[in-house]
Amino acid sequence: MGDPPPAGQQPAARPFGFDASPRAGNCGVPAVESGKPVPERLLLAARDTPNLVRILLSTDRTTMDFRPDRLTIIIDGNGVVLSTRCG
Repeated sequence: MGDPPPAGQQPAARPFGFDASPRAGNCGVPAVESGKPVPERLLLAARDTPNLVRILLSTDRTTMDFRPDRLTIIIDGNGVVLSTRCG
């Protein structure tokens, strides 16, 4: 984790513009508001870059692998954000 991309290849852009390197300790949590529907840009980011953003129902089972650069968004059955965390 945290290895630079191969020569001549740029790292994937963050959906929020935050530096999400493990050293920065910021995966984009401040960009997501609890109690509101998941923003369209995050739905697209989860679809296009699942290694950087994942959206889970509060009842979903999930792996326990910790990725400090990945934003995890927990939603209810109506698509409303319940909580967010890095990992």
